[in-house]
Amino acid sequence: MYRRLSMDVGRRRPLGGARRTICAHFLPLLEGRYALGTSRQHRHGTRTNESSFALANLTFICEPTNRAISLLDNFTFIPKSSYAKIAPLFSRPTSLLFDFTRLPRPTPHLLPTPYHKALPLILPLALLMATRRSGAFKSSPSRAGLCFMLKAFALVDPALSNVRPPPKSRRNGDVPIFIRGTSIIFGSSSSSSLDYGSRVTSGGRHDSSLRGRERGKRLRPLKTREFMRDDANIRRSCSFFHVGCIHFHLKEKAVKSSREFRGKKRLILLASVIVRSKVILVPHSHNDPGWLKTYESYYHYQTRNILNNMVDKLQHFSNMTFVWSEISFFAQWWESAHPTKRRVVRKLLDEGRLEILTGGWVMTDEANVHIYAMLDQLIEGHIWVKNNLGVTPKSGWSIDPFGHGSTVPYLLKASGFTGGTVIQRVHYAWKQWLAEQQMGDFLWRQNWDSDGHTEILTHNQPFDIYSIKHSCGPHPQVCLNFDFRKIPGEYTEYSLRAVPIDEYNVRQKAELLLEQYGRTGSLFPHNVVMMPLGDDFRYDHDIEWDQQYKNYKLLFDYINLNKEKYHAEAMFGTPSDYFEAVKERSKHFQILRGDFFVYSDIFSEGRPAYWSGYFTTRPYWKILDRELEASLRSAEILYTLSLNKARQHGYNKTTQLLERDYERLSKARQSLALFQHHDAITGTSKAFVMHDYALKLFEGLQDTTYVQGRCAQTLLVKDPKNMHVGKFLVNRPPQPHVNFLLPDTDRESYEKLAQKVPLVVPRNEPRRVVLFNSLAQQRQDVVKVRVTTPHVRVLDSDGNVIPYQINPVWNLTHFTKNTKAANNNEGGDTNKDGTYLQMAKELFEVMFVADLPPLSLVTYVIDRVAEKNLESRAVVYCASCGKNVDDPSFVPPFEVKGMQAGDIQLENHRMKLLFDGRSGFLKAVTRKATGRTTQCGLQFAAYPSAQFHSGAYLFMPDPNSRETEREILSDEPSSKRNLQIVITSGSIASELAVIYHPILAHSVRIYHAAGPLSEGIYIENIIDFEAPPKNRETELFMRVVTDISNGDPPEFYSDLNGFQIQKRVKVERIGIEGNYFPITSMAYIQDSSRRLSLLVNHAQGAASWQPGWLEVMLDRRTLYDDSRGMGEGVVDNKRMLTKFWLLLRTRTRDQVYLPTISPTGSSTLLTCSW
Repeated sequence: MYRRLSMDVGRRRPLGGARRTICAHFLPLLEGRYALGTSRQHRHGTRTNESSFALANLTFICEPTNRAISLLDNFTFIPKSSYAKIAPLFSRPTSLLFDFTRLPRPTPHLLPTPYHKALPLILPLALLMATRRSGAFKSSPSRAGLCFMLKAFALVDPALSNVRPPPKSRRNGDVPIFIRGTSIIFGSSSSSSLDYGSRVTSGGRHDSSLRGRERGKRLRPLKTREFMRDDANIRRSCSFFHVGCIHFHLKEKAVKSSREFRGKKRLILLASVIVRSKVILVPHSHNDPGWLKTYESYYHYQTRNILNNMVDKLQHFSNMTFVWSEISFFAQWWESAHPTKRRVVRKLLDEGRLEILTGGWVMTDEANVHIYAMLDQLIEGHIWVKNNLGVTPKSGWSIDPFGHGSTVPYLLKASGFTGGTVIQRVHYAWKQWLAEQQMGDFLWRQNWDSDGHTEILTHNQPFDIYSIKHSCGPHPQVCLNFDFRKIPGEYTEYSLRAVPIDEYNVRQKAELLLEQYGRTGSLFPHNVVMMPLGDDFRYDHDIEWDQQYKNYKLLFDYINLNKEKYHAEAMFGTPSDYFEAVKERSKHFQILRGDFFVYSDIFSEGRPAYWSGYFTTRPYWKILDRELEASLRSAEILYTLSLNKARQHGYNKTTQLLERDYERLSKARQSLALFQHHDAITGTSKAFVMHDYALKLFEGLQDTTYVQGRCAQTLLVKDPKNMHVGKFLVNRPPQPHVNFLLPDTDRESYEKLAQKVPLVVPRNEPRRVVLFNSLAQQRQDVVKVRVTTPHVRVLDSDGNVIPYQINPVWNLTHFTKNTKAANNNEGGDTNKDGTYLQMAKELFEVMFVADLPPLSLVTYVIDRVAEKNLESRAVVYCASCGKNVDDPSFVPPFEVKGMQAGDIQLENHRMKLLFDGRSGFLKAVTRKATGRTTQCGLQFAAYPSAQFHSGAYLFMPDPNSRETEREILSDEPSSKRNLQIVITSGSIASELAVIYHPILAHSVRIYHAAGPLSEGIYIENIIDFEAPPKNRETELFMRVVTDISNGDPPEFYSDLNGFQIQKRVKVERIGIEGNYFPITSMAYIQDSSRRLSLLVNHAQGAASWQPGWLEVMLDRRTLYDDSRGMGEGVVDNKRMLTKFWLLLRTRTRDQVYLPTISPTGSSTLLTCSW
C-alpha cells in the first residue's frame, strides 16, 4: 500500500577532485508538534484530511564536503492515493516526496552530532514555507513573512522570540536573515536549478578561485555567497563549521482550491549549528630504532638529545605537551638519566603533559610480525613502563607501519586501553572513503566479535603522512608555513618558507591556519581536530622547542582570545585528550572489521604505488627472526621450570648459574623485540643496519640455545648438586657444572645456513637425543640426526626399538670434466664446468618420527649395531649419483637404481603424488580415500622489476617488459641444462629432490607414518641468488596451479600475524602488485569440496592472481631504490632455506581444524654426549 521513494543527489566533486555519486536516504523528520502550517493538521501524528497536504522537493547537502547527509534510517512512506494526486505537481520525477502531515516521531538520537541539534530550527521553517500560509511569498519574501517565520521559530526556541528581522537587502528580491548565535541564513534565488560556480572546498568555504566544471557545463555562483559576505562572522563559521543546506523547489496546489502558488522560486536555507571547534596540537618525535642509521647511532646522536631537551623544555613551557612511544630508546636513556630528570618525567606523566603511547618496545610492523613476537615486544615495553614509570598506557600510536592489521588493535584492547589508537598509513582510496563518510573515528572490531568486546576507538589521520607538511591540512604548501624549525646550517623547504609569528602577521597566519584546521575538521562530525606537530627525530635541537612552542603559542593565544569570532579554541594536548573530547561530543561510532592492506600512495607521475614488496624483502632476516622467536619461547619455558626446581630443592649453585643466565634471555628478548620494528623485520633499512640487526638476532639465538641446554640438563639430572661430566664420561676428569647437552646444529655466522653436527656413536656407548615440545598440545614431528656410520638403531626412552630410516647425505660438488669433441675429424679435449650430486662417504642421516606429549622433554637413544640394518636403509633412484668423483672405487652403502623415462610417482597410504619427469616438479595429487585427483602443479618463475618503482618497500612488475613473467629456470633439455633429479624412499619417508644449480634446490617429501604427518606434503627450497649483478631486478615466486574453483575474480584466505584469517578478493584493475597480501603462517584457496592450504615458516607475500592459483614470493633483488627513503636497492641476498607444508583436504560440514603440523620444522633438538 506504500511506495518507497529515494533520491539521487547527483554527482558532486569531493576532496581531491574525484567524481562520485551519492544517494541520500531520509528518515521521517517531523513530529506532529512541528505541524505549524495549517489548522487542519493535528499534533502527535493524528491523521489529517488527505485533501490537505504540503509537499516539497528537497536536497540536503553538507557544504564543507559536498557530501549528502543521511539523517534518517528509512525512506518516507506516502499513501498510494496521495501519491497519485500529487505526482503531476512535481517538476522532477526523482524528487523525494514528503507528506508533512503524517510523519512519525523523530529519532534525534540516531542523528550525527551536531545535525540533530539543527532540527528544531530547520524543520519548522521548511514546513512553514511548504504550507499554504507560505503563499504570502509571491514574487519575493516580505517583511511580514519574515516576521512570521521568526514567530514560528519562537514556538520552538523561546530564545529567538526577541530577534527582529533585518532590514531589506539592497539587492532586489534577496532578503537575508542573520540570527546571531544560531547562524540561520535565509534568502531566495530565482535560478531554476542548483548550480555550483564556485566549488565548495573541503572546508566549506566558497572559493571563487576554485571554479569548476560539472558535466561539461560552466557553473554560476550562487547568490548565497553574497549573503555570506554581509557578515564576516557567518562567513567564517561557514568556512569552518558544519553547515547543512536545504535546497528545495516549491510547487503547491490545494485540492479543494484552484488557486496555484505563483512564486516558483528556488528558496535556499542555510542552517548552521555552531559547535565550537576544538584543536588539539600533539608535539611528537618519531624515532626509528634503526633505519638509515643503526639503533645505537640514532640514540647517541639524536634520541638522547630529544629526551634531554624534553625534560628541560617542558619544565619551562608550562602548557606544552609531548608524547613518546618507542620504549627501547626511553629505557636506554633512563639508565643514564640523572635522578632529578627521572623525577621530572614522573611529574610530567602525573600532570598528563607527557604521555606514553602504545608502550611497546618498538612501533611494531603489522604485516610480517607473528603474534607471539608482537605480544612479546608489547609485554617487554609495558613491564618496563610499569616498573620504572608507574603508569599504564591507555592510547595507541601507530603512525608509521606500512598498512594496518587488526591484531594490534585487538592486543591494545586486551591490554586495557581505554582511550583509542591512532593509525596513519592506509590506502589513499580508504582515506578518501573515510573522509567522505566522516568516519575518521571508528570502532575497529574483530571479525569474529558479535558483541563488541574487542572493539577499540580508532582515529585515522586523514592526510598522507605524519609530518607537519602533510598533516596540518589538505594543502602541504600552506602547512610549510607552520613548521618553524630553523637550525643554523640546515636548509629545508620549511625553513625557507616559514616566518616567525609576530603581532603584525598573527591574524593573517591564525586565519590561514584555521582554514587548514577547518578543512580537516570538516572530515569529522564532532569538530574536534587532532594535529600532530613533529616528524622523524624532531626536537633534537633545543632551539626547535623554543621556535615551535613560542610561535604556536602566539597563534593559539590569538585564536582563543577571539574564540567567539572564530568559534574555535586551540591548545597543546595528547591523543588521550583528543579521545576524551571526541567521546564527550559523539556517543555513536561506525564499526569496521578487517584490515588496511595493501597500503598505497601515489608515484610522482600520478600512478598508484603499492607497498607489497616489503612483505617478502630480505627473507633471510625474516627466517632468522622466526628461528629466534621459537628458540626464545622454548628457552623461557625451560628456564621457568628449571629455576623453580632448583630453588625448591635447594640447588644453590645451579640457582646462581640460572639467575646469571637471565641476562642472556633478557637481551635476546629485547633483540627480538627490537627487530619487530617496522623498518627492521620489513627489510627496509640500509644494508649495514640490517647487518647490525642480524648480529643481534644471531647472538640471541646462540644465547637462547645455550640456556635451553643448561635448563634441560637441570630438569633431567636427578641431583644437580653432583652434576658433572666425569660422572658420565669415562677417562675424563670431573668438570662440575659444564653443559653436556649440546645443540644438533652449528652455525659459523648468521650469513651461513646452520649445519648439522655429526654424532659419533662408538660401540657400547649409545648417544642420547633430547627433544623438547614447547607447545601445549600433542605433537608429531620428524627428527633427523647426522651420524658417522649407517650401523645404528633408534630406541625410545623405554629401550624399545622404533621405526627409523637411514638416508644418504648429499654433497653438491663443483668439478671440471673432460669431454671429447670432434673438430674437423680431429680429436680434442674441451673443458666444461659443472656440478655433480654425490653421496657423502662418511656422513649419514638417521630419520625417525617422534610423538611428543605437551610441554615435555623426551629422550631417545641412538645405539651402534654390529649387523647391517639393510631393511632400514633408503633406496635411491637417480641417473649416476652413486658414483664418487674423488674416489671411483667408492661403493655406496645404499641400493641405487636407475630412473625410468616419463613421469614420477610417490605415494603413501593416504595419497599419490605425480611429478613431471622432465622438470621434477609436482603435477597432481590423488587422495586414496576419495579417489579424486586434483591438479596441483608447482611452478617457479619471476616478475621482472620495474626500475625505480620496485624496491625494498614497493613491488611493481616492469610494465615495459615483453613478458609479464620471466622463466627463471632454464628451458633447455635436461641433457644440456644443469638439472639433476634424485629420489630417496624408505619406511619413514619418500622424497624427490631436483637441483637447478645454482639458483634452486627443491625437494618434496611425504611421510609413511600413521598420524597427521602423512596428510601433508613437505616442501623445501634452497635459494641462492649469488652475488649481484646476477639475477638483477628479479622477483622470484613459487606458484601452485590447481583446478580448484576459488571464484572469478579469485578469492583466497591469508592469515593475519598467525592470529586469524582474512578473506582476500582479487581486484583486476590494480594489478598483481595490489593483490599481494602478507602471510606469516598460512594461506589457502578452496571451493565447495576441497581446500588447498600452504603453511609457511616465515613472513612473505602471497596472491591468487588467477582462479585456482596460489603463489608466494620467495626472494627479491632490486638494484634501484624505490624513492621511499631508504636510498638504496636490495642486493644483500643470502643463500637460504625455506620450508612449506602443502595440505589438500576434503571439505566437510564437520571439519573445522587443520592437522596438527608445525610449519617451522623440527622441535628443539639437543644431543647428549653420555
